[in-house]
Amino acid sequence: MHPDPPVLDVTDVSPPMVENGHTSRLKRATAWSKDTAKRAGEHAERARESHSSVDVGFRTAERQRRVAAMVLAGGIAYRIFFWLLALSVVIGGVLGFFDPSAVQNALEHQGVATWAASAVSSATRSSDGNEWWLLLTGCWLVLWTGYTCSKALVLAHATIWDVEPPKIDRPLRASLLFNGLTIAFVAAMAGARWVRDQDEIGGFAATMLVLGVAFGFWLVLSHRLPNRASGWLDLVPGAAVVAVGLQAMHVFTVYFLGPKLTSATQLYGVVGVVTTVLFWFYLGGRLIIAGTTLNVEFTDARAAKRGRDVTSRRLEPVE
Repeated sequence: MHPDPPVLDVTDVSPPMVENGHTSRLKRATAWSKDTAKRAGEHAERARESHSSVDVGFRTAERQRRVAAMVLAGGIAYRIFFWLLALSVVIGGVLGFFDPSAVQNALEHQGVATWAASAVSSATRSSDGNEWWLLLTGCWLVLWTGYTCSKALVLAHATIWDVEPPKIDRPLRASLLFNGLTIAFVAAMAGARWVRDQDEIGGFAATMLVLGVAFGFWLVLSHRLPNRASGWLDLVPGAAVVAVGLQAMHVFTVYFLGPKLTSATQLYGVVGVVTTVLFWFYLGGRLIIAGTTLNVEFTDARAAKRGRDVTSRRLEPVE
């Protein structure tokens, strides 16, 4: 008798790992990316110890996490969006006194997108006969939402600066100030776009002018809002960030958001437009929070430097 041949356990046999060139390149790229990010982080940490500007950047990011920057920016965007809705009611009431076709033709002649001109024309047509009610209701809503926007900015700045939020004793004055400054700034941005469409050199000059207006606007507003800055210089970095960021958002709106709004209107209707506008307002809120947190850390860094200078002068030997 011959012994039975051994039985092989096929479950213990694993197929050989075969890697094609694409998988191998992907793994190498992933490993290189992780290694590069790790070395960049280590280099940034070393630079943080020797360069105060890098340290301020790190502490700004840390403060944004501590104060829940996403939540604060969302609250600001939410209130500005409702202010825009109230303003649209006022505009609808005013347009009710005009002919819808004439309004659409005039807007398209001035270079306004067709979808926007059509939307304004529809609002004008629907406002016919109700213009006075829309105008009166919209004015009240603009005043109320302007006050809530002012209060949101006050509370957000008090939270970031870690100070007691002041009570708004004159709500009407705060609302009028917010409405006036905001509408003036939007008008300046629209005027700069119109000048840029008419003449390239004049448009560049208008863009630089609006950049300076935005810088001065936010510098003054930051000084009026709750803070513990020692002077105007402590508020300059945040004003520069907000001014440059708003100008970048303006360019983004003109060259990217406008076409997206057109496609969103065609595909998703009002929901697409509202979602896009809310996202734009959220980015603006994040920009405001970023500028404010940068001001806080810049102020603290300057205060610490002054303290070190005073200490070093006291320790200097007297000859």
